[in-house]
Amino acid sequence: MIRHILRLLLAVAIVAAASVTGLASQSAADRTAFFESKIRPVLVERCIGCHGPEKQKAGLRLDNLVALLRGGESGAAIDLDNPEASNLVAAIRHESLEMPPDGKLPDDQIEAIVSWVKDGAAWTGSKPAAELLADGLPDEDNAENATGPQKRSKKGGITAEDRGYWAFRPVVRPTPPQLPTGDTLPAGLTRPIVYNPIDQFILAKLDEAGLEP
Repeated sequence: MIRHILRLLLAVAIVAAASVTGLASQSAADRTAFFESKIRPVLVERCIGCHGPEKQKAGLRLDNLVALLRGGESGAAIDLDNPEASNLVAAIRHESLEMPPDGKLPDDQIEAIVSWVKDGAAWTGSKPAAELLADGLPDEDNAENATGPQKRSKKGGITAEDRGYWAFRPVVRPTPPQLPTGDTLPAGLTRPIVYNPIDQFILAKLDEAGLEP
């Protein structure tokens, strides 16, 4: 009987150790992926309208990690030392303030946010929350450099860098490169293999790299 109990306790200890090891071994990429897939969409859809760059009810912003750690009139939104007592957790559970005010989040979204806070509140492109707190939060949110969900403000406008992005450049029709002829043809070819202008670009690059079609 005692031996059976000891075996049972050992099995429980092994399972618990494996669970802890799994959480500890979770990579930064895994945490970021969880934030991007489970947390960011909820913030964008249900929170940023009242707690973003354009409006900050109760002085609270949830569009970047520094602002979230600083919190609003009720204090910091998350407490890394006691995640369950975090203002954000209490609010989404409707235990104190009720966020969102238009209806409680689904249970799976609440569980995801609670897990995210317990796991350190990873935020894409930001230092870990614990490191930010240890270094001391900056006076400004520095939301321009944050990668959290944000709406573009009309104040900043579209920059020259924005206009230089490939998707915003005017469509142009480049002139196809000249076809090789005679002695300049790749070995084994008596004439260029061209069915449309794209082939001319391909042949030119092959020739430039010293490769044969």
